[in-house]
Amino acid sequence: MRIISFAVNNFRGLSGGLEQNKIEFQDSNTIFILGQNNVGKSSFLKAYEYFYKNTPLLIDDLYRQDIDNQIEFELSL
Repeated sequence: MRIISFAVNNFRGLSGGLEQNKIEFQDSNTIFILGQNNVGKSSFLKAYEYFYKNTPLLIDDLYRQDIDNQIEFELSL
């Protein structure tokens, strides 16, 4: 089973909808996440860890630390 795409919304600094925050894996065994500082690279990795390992949620993990923001994940296999 391969991951085709992973999307996240309202997690740390990532907001604006699932389509705006999606990584497409495109049949590759190696994934690079490149970008300038403060664009969400680490947030994507933490979101995947939170999704995969079901780690406890911290207030810092919510977008703008607002408990009314619901975190969304979308995983395509």
